[in-house]
Amino acid sequence: MPAGQRVPTILVAGTPQAVDIASRALGTRFEYRRAYSVAEALALADSGVDCVLCNVSFDESHMFEFLAGLRARKDLSAKPVVCFRILPFSENARAAVDLALKAVGSTVFVDFYQIAESAGMPAAYEALRQAVDMSVRP
Repeated sequence: MPAGQRVPTILVAGTPQAVDIASRALGTRFEYRRAYSVAEALALADSGVDCVLCNVSFDESHMFEFLAGLRARKDLSAKPVVCFRILPFSENARAAVDLALKAVGSTVFVDFYQIAESAGMPAAYEALRQAVDMSVRP
């Protein structure tokens, strides 16, 4: 990062495993705020956050509750959101997640699990990294 340029801040809302995966994928290029519950994530979210990264299983599958709370806040409603999954689920569940994310205005969904299964972990890390990079670009 060039001198004087602000480091982007990412709010990572997820299970401990998902937060670890996000940290590995994104490395040291970002400042992180880590949240493991909806209440904690909403408390940590503010206008200083450049992007929200949230996993589907967040806070016992309350990701949509968190996203609705985020979108209800005027100061955060336009923030880019990247959602990802790290655990298997059915094709019907995948389709339901896609529809629900469109309804709450999520910008990107990364199927980390599927990419890791089909192309390997390096490809899954890269897909997550690219989605976040695209979301924080000015």
